Amino acid sequence: MGTPTIITIALAFALALALAQPLPTGAASCSSSPSATHDLASAPEEYEPPPKPPQKEDAYFCCDSLNPQGKGSGEGCEQILHTVVAGCAKVLHCTDRYTNDEGKVTCTG
Repeated sequence: MGTPTIITIALAFALALALAQPLPTGAASCSSSPSATHDLASAPEEYEPPPKPPQKEDAYFCCDSLNPQGKGSGEGCEQILHTVVAGCAKVLHCTDRYTNDEGKVTCTG
């Protein structure tokens, strides 16, 4: 019964010695230095990230007829992927926003 107690005491003593040693040069420490401190009083209470710029989303439509007036419009339009534009005879390309009223598409942006 005496041996485990002696080993426990020896381990506790070795741990205490290891913790009492100074850190080697270049090692990180928990002490704060003036250059590492932060002034929390000057920080805003609640961080708000800057607003994201609006994303432009191109839209392509294959239409029966086109009207180039204004930003462009078309009738009898169906939205298509940009990869199939070559397969359509009349393509309406809206670079930002658009309205679609039962196949009558008008670019608004």
